[in-house]
Amino acid sequence: MSPNKPYMKGIWRTGIFWELTWVNLAVIVVVIIIAGFSVKEYACFLANDMNIAGPFMQSSFDETMDFYLIRVSIIAFLVAVVIHYIWIRRIIIPIRMLSDVTKRMSDGEEMRLVPITTRNEVGLLTENFNSLIKKIKRSEELRNKMAADLAHEVRTPLSNITGYLEAIKNGVIEPDKNVLHSLHGEAERLSKLIEQLHHLSEREWNQYLDAKPSNPANIKTIVNHMVSIHQMKLDQKHIQIEVAVEEAAFHITEDTLKQIVGNLLDNAIRYGIENTTLHLKGKRRKDHYVLQVEGQGQFIPEASRPQIFERFYRVDTSRNRESGGNGLGLAIVKELAERQDGSVALETDGNYHQFIVKLPSTAML
Repeated sequence: MSPNKPYMKGIWRTGIFWELTWVNLAVIVVVIIIAGFSVKEYACFLANDMNIAGPFMQSSFDETMDFYLIRVSIIAFLVAVVIHYIWIRRIIIPIRMLSDVTKRMSDGEEMRLVPITTRNEVGLLTENFNSLIKKIKRSEELRNKMAADLAHEVRTPLSNITGYLEAIKNGVIEPDKNVLHSLHGEAERLSKLIEQLHHLSEREWNQYLDAKPSNPANIKTIVNHMVSIHQMKLDQKHIQIEVAVEEAAFHITEDTLKQIVGNLLDNAIRYGIENTTLHLKGKRRKDHYVLQVEGQGQFIPEASRPQIFERFYRVDTSRNRESGGNGLGLAIVKELAERQDGSVALETDGNYHQFIVKLPSTAML
């Protein structure tokens, strides 16, 4: 069925139809009267001037002229009405479609585009309306994306803080200066993320992600800090970790590097195999810095590997849901790396995985 068909019914019941109809009818009637009167008078003038008809024939000539003028006027009126209906329908249908879609949107239904049926100002209005719908959808997607990103980033430090505090409360570990320092750092990061929730807009969120630090961030210090934060999780799964990270200072905020390292570690631990060893490496190359987390993990099918960095993607939905994963960690790593003109990659044989982040030399001191 044509998308316009539902809007063709009851056109004559619309207010704009009758407003335009009365105006056009008035114009048509006036034009027909003026044209008919002018033609008749001119014909009579020619007949009299050229002595074509006598007094008796003049009356017959006038009647004939009246007959044909009336018939032509009726035909012209009917043709004008048909043209008027076709023309007015081309205006009213897109307006009714716009009105209907706007009402549906106000009632909470899904936003949808309106087909462009004309190339006049009404068509331009429809095109502008569609552009607005696309921008609204894009803004909604970005807002949902930002909310999901923030929720994910809030959950990570919060779970670390909660885990350590529970362990201290239950006497599993003793609170020392290093543990308290790490917890304080996570609490500060959590505070900054929560602050972003009060200013949740695309512009401010992008500014937060692209912010430049006042002081350079040391990758080795950040890696050691994030490893200490995740140490309890490593111990719970009986996973050892070997760290070999070369010194490098970056023109990137510490929060950004903490998110990258933290998300990689969190992902590796969550889907890692118990009683194995993780390797966290960092090497400075000529034109980039390579940060690499590798180890044995849950099987990743070949078909899933190209999608592993996509938002909300899960290799095994049921198993990931049980582990608490939401498919955002690696996607955030990818976005943060690419914002620094870097890249991410996965090299795997299915069971042994290497997650590689490359940051360009332009981001380093």
